[in-house]
Amino acid sequence: MRKILLTSILFISFCITQTFSQTRYLDSTYFSNFTVDTLQLYGANDDFMGTPTNLYYDIYQPVGDTVTSRPLIIWMHGGGYTTGTRHEGYLRNWCRQFAKRGYVAVSIDYRLGTGGGMDGKIKAIYRAVQDAKAAIRYFREYADSFDIDTNKIVLAGSSVGGFTAIHAAYWDTDELPAAIDTNVLGNLEGASGNPGHSSLVNAVVNFWGAIKDSTWIDAGEPMIVSCHGVMDDVVYPETQVLPLSGIEFGSRVVDRVAKSQNIPDTLKMFSEAGHALVGTAGTQAPRFDTATYFAAEFLYCNLITSCAVSSINDELENMTVILYPNPVSDKVTIETNGFPVSEIRLYDVRGVFIKSVPNPEKKIKISLDLSDLSSGMYFIEIGSIRKKIIRQ
Repeated sequence: MRKILLTSILFISFCITQTFSQTRYLDSTYFSNFTVDTLQLYGANDDFMGTPTNLYYDIYQPVGDTVTSRPLIIWMHGGGYTTGTRHEGYLRNWCRQFAKRGYVAVSIDYRLGTGGGMDGKIKAIYRAVQDAKAAIRYFREYADSFDIDTNKIVLAGSSVGGFTAIHAAYWDTDELPAAIDTNVLGNLEGASGNPGHSSLVNAVVNFWGAIKDSTWIDAGEPMIVSCHGVMDDVVYPETQVLPLSGIEFGSRVVDRVAKSQNIPDTLKMFSEAGHALVGTAGTQAPRFDTATYFAAEFLYCNLITSCAVSSINDELENMTVILYPNPVSDKVTIETNGFPVSEIRLYDVRGVFIKSVPNPEKKIKISLDLSDLSSGMYFIEIGSIRKKIIRQ
């Protein structure tokens, strides 16, 4: 009799309205393959020291796609405005996942460097916003070449990439703080390239970022989806005052203000997770996948089509799951306390995706066949709930 220790991570996705297996723009297995074109130039500008800097992007597109009007998502890396590139592993992963959903997915570089001092960070944000706006204008200019729907442009980022996405979406010229001297730094649109096109976006994905002034979020501005760790002590989810860069308002504040302005919005908080969703060993990668799906579902139900997701976060917090038998031979039964399951996803111990099991009837009780797995350890996550199971 074979014995398999199965510490499994099942990611079960939920949608309140009608959701079918392999739904374009929702499921990351809609396309099986994608292409990547690297080292593409979208602009150039001087960095904080006056050094000319080229600005590059990598673009990910699904293989075999015949749709000629697709949403665009532009991702920006973290690193405190001092480190990081468009090649970061997490950016590549997010771009791959969104390309396989049917998006045109892009990761961009932007100018780094703060220059130090109390005003260094706000100036770094400003330069990064100018670069992000140049990238948006670039893809508007070449929308036909990349089959982009210019009414569905998403700006996304993690940590300071999230800062940049939020400020690019919500900053207006009349809101610039005194530290921003436009005679020195240029206007908000900047001079990083591709003038003559709008730099407006339709949606923001904010992963553990913040905004410098929450009053800059006004009614009628872009929708936003945020994810943040409850225990984040780098970018607080609430309000923090930093000795070298002043006050910042995290994702919980952004969420409250957006709701007060009737901006389509949702927030997922991850318990026992710090900055970049770091927690106990082996939990970051599954949390990244949960955050990615959470963002994709919000965009699907607000930007792509119309369906209700406003209560998903609360519902997942109240979900309970039973797995049996335990130990298990070949099949395990998964049962929730009334929450419909549309898809089950299985990962190995490293958090690498193995397979997706569709459940188009959205049953609350499912039998999962594990007989095709080799002996070894696997992971199952159901919402934010992790379970152990032994396969014999």
